[in-house]
Amino acid sequence: MSGTMILSAENDREYAFFIVDIDNFKRVNDTYGHASGDFVIAEFARNLKDHFREDDIVGRIGGDEFAVFLKIPNREWLEKKAQQMAAGLRQNVKTDSGVCSVSASIGIAVYPEMGTDFVTLYKNADLALYYTKKNGKNGYTIFRKEYK
Repeated sequence: MSGTMILSAENDREYAFFIVDIDNFKRVNDTYGHASGDFVIAEFARNLKDHFREDDIVGRIGGDEFAVFLKIPNREWLEKKAQQMAAGLRQNVKTDSGVCSVSASIGIAVYPEMGTDFVTLYKNADLALYYTKKNGKNGYTIFRKEYK
């Protein structure tokens, strides 16, 4: 079921939309080559998927960016989940060309407070992602209205 269909059916619940970006991925391609970069993306995707439930929506947007959409029970749970993800996505990936250290920057927007449609949720999660990257990468930010 798509995120839009879920929101239409259950609009009284909170959901989180994540944008997850592999930090300094260009350096992986430049240092180890594109084949190793592809392998790193595949390993990162497997690791990311392992952080979520079967019915959560997890996918690659393109390049080294991924999106996640899931129902959340409350904000405390979301904070804990984001902390676990940021820590769990830090890994060393062994490729044929060497070991790549990988971390992620994460931006999060919450439905309905931070957007009631995909475009707004995406824009706000992207602003939160930018804030994470601007403040040192390797972590997460939950969108706040002052980021606009």
